Amino acid sequence: MTKPILPILVGIFFSFSPLLAIAGLDGGEEIKPIKIIDPVIEQSQIHEAVIDTESYELGSYVGTLAVEEFSANTVVGFTGSYHLANRTLLQANYVRSEVGKATFEEILDRSFLKDSDRRFSHYNLLVGYNLFPGKSFYGTRYKFHSGIYLLAGGGITKFAGSSSFTPVIASSYRVVVTDWLTWSIDFRDYMFNREFLNDKRRTHNIELSSSVNFLF
Repeated sequence: MTKPILPILVGIFFSFSPLLAIAGLDGGEEIKPIKIIDPVIEQSQIHEAVIDTESYELGSYVGTLAVEEFSANTVVGFTGSYHLANRTLLQANYVRSEVGKATFEEILDRSFLKDSDRRFSHYNLLVGYNLFPGKSFYGTRYKFHSGIYLLAGGGITKFAGSSSFTPVIASSYRVVVTDWLTWSIDFRDYMFNREFLNDKRRTHNIELSSSVNFLF
């Protein structure tokens, strides 16, 4: 009767040994439960300029005006815009600059214009369309509504003792800084007929400027 008991005891021992190991009763290490760590991810907040229902802009600008055959000089101006629906705007501008000597005047060391005739003044009315509306990013925290406009129109230019109608083409990169302030970089080409020393021709006069405008 003793022979069957030994195999039974051996089987019982091997059956309960895993339980003893888990409980640490067999001298082994205790198995600890697995902890699941939930990482805390902080979302970076992006500050975006708010656009309300303002339609009007008034501002001023400063830049450089290169009058054909004359030197490039500082230009200042005032601008006003009315934003229509479907990405269109109407814009009026007034610009003024004091033009230096022409290239041939410097070569000959003579002046062919009176000081009052060197004053360049111009006003125009332009129609613009926002070709590429979108957003501009500054770093990872700030983004602003922006757009690239194409503008065209006409106005009147007074320079060198004459006044003439002037077609204008322009482009503008505009950024909405806040819901009451915009900033822009503008390129304009004033194309007017100029008669100077019996030489009458169509001239291209390039302006590059930057403006700050208030929305209301």
